[in-house]
Amino acid sequence: MMVDLSANGCCIQVQGKPPRVNSKIIVRPDGLDGLKANVKWVSNYQCGVVFERPIYGPVLEHFLRKHAAFAALVTL
Repeated sequence: MMVDLSANGCCIQVQGKPPRVNSKIIVRPDGLDGLKANVKWVSNYQCGVVFERPIYGPVLEHFLRKHAAFAALVTL
């Protein structure tokens, strides 16, 4: 589950064992194509990732409009 999002990356909360630092993962937010990302930090059941390519501004804005409750957590 994403708990924070920016054009360049996000924070993910996992239920099981989180991925290791420097792992390559694909983040699949609802309504967006998979985003290739690199894990930069891990703390307990959360990890911070940086997208290989930033989310295009209008696409991020559309995502935030679609998920209005999530928008309060987002850094633009």
